[in-house]
Amino acid sequence: MLKSSTTQYRGRCAVHGGRSAIGIDSYFRDISPLVFPEFEHFTSVTTIGSAGTTGNSGFAAKQIKINLPTGITTIRNNMFKSCNFYAQDQIIVSAGSINSETGFANIKTLTDIIFTAATFSNLRGYMLFTGTTANLVFPNATAAPPTGQNMGTFTGYIYVPDALVDAWKAVSGWSALASRILPLSQWPNQV
Repeated sequence: MLKSSTTQYRGRCAVHGGRSAIGIDSYFRDISPLVFPEFEHFTSVTTIGSAGTTGNSGFAAKQIKINLPTGITTIRNNMFKSCNFYAQDQIIVSAGSINSETGFANIKTLTDIIFTAATFSNLRGYMLFTGTTANLVFPNATAAPPTGQNMGTFTGYIYVPDALVDAWKAVSGWSALASRILPLSQWPNQV
């Protein structure tokens, strides 16, 4: 697990070193702005974030431009809370299990957060999307997610495969956002 330290060469981490990392804890804590699209090459990373509070874990409250590795299976608390994503419109999240309190809260600079997993063993966390204006897009989902929690004041839209709209709206927690759950065919940013 990479961790932040005053002795590390902050803001720079070789791609070859990242391939053997299994998690990113607070390594990037004091780096802002952080332009790090090479993060996608950290192919062994399965966990990002820590259980710490906002500003002390993951990328929380940073100006960032990143591409996430596709092997991430766990996103922990506050990972992207209040992040200012710049020079990118979307972020792609491949994790099929997210139990992250305020993990995607207060994101206002992205158009879309795209979740590419086909199924979700977990997709919850207290106030997970509160204050976020980005659309949540689930293009590959084959089933509605399990029970959610209080999603907070999420104001974006949720795009799911057309055949899953009714099932998604019926899931406890997600049902509070039923009016914002729309068919994927209506997603305005399809390529």
